[in-house]
Amino acid sequence: MIDARTGQSLTTGSPEAAEQYQLAVDRILGSETGAAEALDRALALDGNLALALAARYMLAKDARSVDADFFKERALMAAEAALPWERAHILALFALLEDPCSNLAATEAYIAGNPCDLLVISQLCGYLIFYGGARKLERVLSIMESVGPGLHDDWACLARLGFAASEAGDRSRGRVLVERALRQRPQAPYVIHGYAHVLHDQGKPEESLDLLGNWLNQHRRSAEGGAMYGHVQWHLALAEWQLGLAEQAWQRHERYCAPENTRCGPVLALADCGGFLFKSPRIAMSARPR
Repeated sequence: MIDARTGQSLTTGSPEAAEQYQLAVDRILGSETGAAEALDRALALDGNLALALAARYMLAKDARSVDADFFKERALMAAEAALPWERAHILALFALLEDPCSNLAATEAYIAGNPCDLLVISQLCGYLIFYGGARKLERVLSIMESVGPGLHDDWACLARLGFAASEAGDRSRGRVLVERALRQRPQAPYVIHGYAHVLHDQGKPEESLDLLGNWLNQHRRSAEGGAMYGHVQWHLALAEWQLGLAEQAWQRHERYCAPENTRCGPVLALADCGGFLFKSPRIAMSARPR
């Protein structure tokens, strides 16, 4: 069994387990629902699939689940019988999850030698976007530009490269790349979020309103349980506010993006709340009763 993105062999005797792992990775990279369930199915078929255990730990840790350490211990045990590249992936991923600041240099060195490990790359870039300092946008773009040529037409890579290009100032290129990703993976909240960022950077709230409204109408049922769902709604609320629909925007923000309602993680939830108030002074200055 071959890993779809790295082209490396997976240590498992179950093709079905490998297939469920690959499905889970796609869902993780797309910020789609059902990743944990796919990993659980993979582990039911092969309880020693080290990469699936590592990914399951990542999701459990992010969700602050009580069984996170259980998955971590099992992953480290399974890694002892796994291939060297699988062990390197797990160690790099775990180091980044445990102490990203202290392990930035080691993670970037790992990526330089493994430029198709998009799961680790995506985790690193996600961290840098929030904590990367003054040159973070250039740094993320540089990392995404270094991704292996085998992924240059991969939707998950295109979405991240397009987002990075737009954020770094090349909005036209960013839009082209994200549109390619959206054609390949139209249901992915991560991809539509990247497109919303590009449209915001281009100053096109009308397009954003139409795009996000249609996307939510089509994909709401499959997206609303995911961590990125509230952020997509945030982009729609921002477009509404920019077009003068302030009351509608506020109601959407309250319903989907407020800390007590959002499914986003704590960092993104804080960014969404602060960002919306910063970008919408009428709302920020009016203490609306709940």
